[in-house]
Amino acid sequence: AVRDNWVYVFVAFLTFFAFAEASFALISNNTEFINVLGLEGIKASVESGDRWWMSLNKSNSIGASAILTNNILVSFNAFAWGAFFGIGTLYVMAYNGLVIGGVVGVAYKFDAAFGNDLVEFMVAHGVIELSCIFLAGGAGMMIGYALIDPGVLTRAQALKKKGIEATRIVIGCALILIVAGLIEGFISPSSLPAGVKYGVGLGTGSLMFAYFYFAGRGDEYMSEVTTESSA
Repeated sequence: AVRDNWVYVFVAFLTFFAFAEASFALISNNTEFINVLGLEGIKASVESGDRWWMSLNKSNSIGASAILTNNILVSFNAFAWGAFFGIGTLYVMAYNGLVIGGVVGVAYKFDAAFGNDLVEFMVAHGVIELSCIFLAGGAGMMIGYALIDPGVLTRAQALKKKGIEATRIVIGCALILIVAGLIEGFISPSSLPAGVKYGVGLGTGSLMFAYFYFAGRGDEYMSEVTTESSA
């Protein structure tokens, strides 16, 4: 399902990345955008050196549970808002890009060391976490595009066809986000070396994308062979 609909996922990624980059650049050049984006609290934390993510170490299991619940909710929203012809999904991608890019931008604007620590916290879980949000966003746009351009099918038929594929992707994302929540609750805020956290991020991301690329290809090949033999 992911391979067949990678274009939608890529559009979700590009939307998020464009707004995250814009948010980071705007704050780097003009601090007035901190107020526009409502990030005054983040600025105060940076200036006071309050690394808020460290509080997760006080209750890892509760923090992990809250994190994975929130991440699943964000992903579900990205998917569900696709029913508004995909526009709602684009809004969710853009909004999250603005906020995350803005938070990182504020950190680096006022304290580069704080920014480095924040990125170190984000990297272990962030690769698969953000990827899942892009996947859910792509699933939402699949629904939206099926409504806009059903092709030779009726809108109801196109919505049913894409809806089945999109649901598979969203359910898969929910399962992967459980892993991301556990990493964010137990590994990301820990005192483990930065190299370990970067390794976890790159390792889990590589495994996930390898699965998307390779999984089921043997079944696809056997299906093609069977079809040719029948013909």
